[in-house]
Amino acid sequence: MIGGNWAVLANRSVVNNGYCIAGRDGSQRVSGVGMAIVNADKVLVSANTITDDHPVIPPGQDPVNFFPAGLAVLTFPMPPGQPGVDPGPAENVRVVGNIFKNNQPVDIQLFAPGSGDIFTRNLCGTSDPATICTK
Repeated sequence: MIGGNWAVLANRSVVNNGYCIAGRDGSQRVSGVGMAIVNADKVLVSANTITDDHPVIPPGQDPVNFFPAGLAVLTFPMPPGQPGVDPGPAENVRVVGNIFKNNQPVDIQLFAPGSGDIFTRNLCGTSDPATICTK
């Protein structure tokens, strides 16, 4: 099953630092994510401004285990023992002409990339892998 054919256009995402528990089984602890694309295919991200996202962990809470970044493009495997169809990798994601600034630990995080991912003409300072944001 493929999820995708989305366009994320001309949005402003600023200071998304809230701490929340997410995921199918509640095991993901999230903070400091401006936007995330997870296991989606054919997604265009263009003309967005994503700034000032930093993970914040409230006292007594577990540390985050979901990649904090201005934009996180992620492929997660199907959780063991979970029913359903594997959604497949995040692939054919085009990130073009966006502004990323002052996101911690990175402006853009690409984890377990699929095929056809394109990052071009973005204003950003830090990324993982480092080749996405070239200065």
